[in-house]
Amino acid sequence: MLTGLNLILMIIGFGLLIFVHELGHFLTAKWANIRTEAFAVGMGPVVLAWRKGLGLVPGSTHSRVVARTGRAPEQLSDEELAAHGLGETEYSLRWLPIGGFVKMLGQDDTDPSYRSEHQRSYNRCPVGKRMVVVSGGVIMNVLFAVVLFIGAFMVGVPFEGPVVGSVIRGQPADTTMADNAGELGIERPGLMAGDRVIEVDGRSIETFGDLQIASAMARPGEPISLRVQRDGYDEPLRFTITPEPDERQEGLQSIGVMPGASARLHPRDREGRILQQLERVNLAKAGVEPGMTMFEAGGRRIETYMQFEETVEASDGSPVLTRWRRMNRAADDESAVDQEAVSAEVPVLPELQPMVHPAREQDAGPARQYDQGLLGLSPLIEIRNAADGHNADRLQAGDRIV
Repeated sequence: MLTGLNLILMIIGFGLLIFVHELGHFLTAKWANIRTEAFAVGMGPVVLAWRKGLGLVPGSTHSRVVARTGRAPEQLSDEELAAHGLGETEYSLRWLPIGGFVKMLGQDDTDPSYRSEHQRSYNRCPVGKRMVVVSGGVIMNVLFAVVLFIGAFMVGVPFEGPVVGSVIRGQPADTTMADNAGELGIERPGLMAGDRVIEVDGRSIETFGDLQIASAMARPGEPISLRVQRDGYDEPLRFTITPEPDERQEGLQSIGVMPGASARLHPRDREGRILQQLERVNLAKAGVEPGMTMFEAGGRRIETYMQFEETVEASDGSPVLTRWRRMNRAADDESAVDQEAVSAEVPVLPELQPMVHPAREQDAGPARQYDQGLLGLSPLIEIRNAADGHNADRLQAGDRIV
């Protein structure tokens, strides 16, 4: 969603990219000994400018150079500029933060035929150096991207772990039996929510994207081998699964799994919506707060929200006992988890999901968050189809929820 802050950040980011690009041209022009008359950030009228010998001034330094020397800066030779203690380049910040430019003597984008006979002009520079100057902006952008890439990964970039969130029914990951299912006493085929894929074709993986790439890049019709950790089994499960083209992913090959959504409550709750929901189901009273993570539900260890949903579905309407902890404790430190664990029962009640209008998500006041219909009339919900295994024996196409 485009907001005022996002727009400002976009403009700043765009301006930074152009600044780096123009800086590349500027530095290479200096290296090639081309006279650079201006280095500007932004377009339009000058807000502030700096020139050696004049310092920082409001507006352009042009009139001040004329007042001191009697001539415009571009008409003065290097020796005359030096004699008046002036620098050759005006550095300026301009009103519109949508670009920038470097002005070199003898180079004019609006008039390609323009030539200057000055010894340090762009057109009198050797062709090899001119090629470096022209390429300087792109090269600087590439170097800047490399620096940002390295910096971002040194700080840390979040990736989805290789944990299965859900399995698409009828897909290879749902129908393939584990190779060692007999040894482990497994009767149900397929991967399950919460399974952690640790290897693909003998190579360790760290992210869910690694699994997706391995599936998409597999040879058509040839299987990939997976090693999977599953709660309750000391030995990893071994699967041999043949990816299939998936229309949901533009025909790319897939085994039919989706990443797991976190079981952690978002730590920032500026509008108090998370706390409001916690109070509604009596979790706030038990001590559950934004930023806490559910690590157990119904006596089952969980990593993803989908595992919690499965537990709720299996509860047959009975309250589900959940346990929560804070993220500042190590996940494998059982004593730390027990010390800060908060236990709370979650009531399981049938309830229609409120119809939230996307355009009103950010509006103030709870009355504006929900679709009230037109003139007090709300649309009737009709079932179009019921997928196999999803209450198909109870809900049928054409049923209406009143």
